[in-house]
Amino acid sequence: LQPRYHSQHNPSCNKVHESADLQSHLVDTVETRLIGSGLYRTTWRLPNFPDKQAIAMKGTRFIDRHYENRFMANLDSQRRDALFMDLLSTSPRITDVYGYCAMTSLLELCADEMEALIIPPDTADDAPDLKGPLMSLNQLTATQKLMLSLEFAETIAVLHGFDGGAIMHVDIKPDQMMRGNDDVLKLIDFNRAEFLLFNEKENKYCELDEGSAPTIWRAPEELASEYIDEKADVWNYAANIVYSILTGLWVHSAVASEDHKKYRKELVNGKKPFYDERWKHNTFGDAALTKVLDECWITEPEKRTDIFLVISYLQRAALINDSLDSNASEDEWKKYL
Repeated sequence: LQPRYHSQHNPSCNKVHESADLQSHLVDTVETRLIGSGLYRTTWRLPNFPDKQAIAMKGTRFIDRHYENRFMANLDSQRRDALFMDLLSTSPRITDVYGYCAMTSLLELCADEMEALIIPPDTADDAPDLKGPLMSLNQLTATQKLMLSLEFAETIAVLHGFDGGAIMHVDIKPDQMMRGNDDVLKLIDFNRAEFLLFNEKENKYCELDEGSAPTIWRAPEELASEYIDEKADVWNYAANIVYSILTGLWVHSAVASEDHKKYRKELVNGKKPFYDERWKHNTFGDAALTKVLDECWITEPEKRTDIFLVISYLQRAALINDSLDSNASEDEWKKYL
């Protein structure tokens, strides 16, 4: 059974073209500038729109060498990106969409990047995990780590708990979320998101075939090209966000690039990503995050926790963390994990 929104298409071309002379804005100046560029799309900051100090314009990269071959795929990707923002617009954790037409969307401008806060910009992709004294490269306190992890989880839960049918993001990583002018963490990109279809006979959501993932930064079922559901988002939340909040490093940072192929097979076969066991004994907040990693990194998706249980645990951990004496010993706080 398809959710009633699955193929919905809500263009507002007149609104987009009436908003401004878009062509005149596409000049890289202080006021108007390119603020993001992915494999297939770019995002511009556009100033002086009616009732808005500035907004973002997202569009397809027409210089992409695959543009002609991927035209219909890009068109549908842009449709889904705008559709999910529209359907989820009642949540403050989703970027507002002001208009959408074909390959272009006008969006709420969220300028506060989270990736640079979690993983310092000078941290190399292949930075080795730390030797010697335990320390986090991002300088976040244990309290900040817990609250940030909770914010990210609550944002993902907006998709997984959508009352029109669960939505799978399929691309959970720090640069998919930014903080808005209202100080709320928001999901800003949905071009890979999918509705989960529902099997009425078995009374459960169907898994989806998303093809192969030629990387090591995905859930094991994605690496194995198996059917996936929203539990893949949960693994990737832990791997690509919680681990980095905890350490300030990219997950798998100790794995040399020439070993990726071998390591990929090991992940598929049940190997857990590495984290330094000393985090379990550092502070209550850090130990709580290692427990989240353990629950999210269960290889079998059906045994893996869900994002709502993660939120419940982190909410409880945050309250306990606030109540603990800053000098509490491990023997005093470990009973609360």
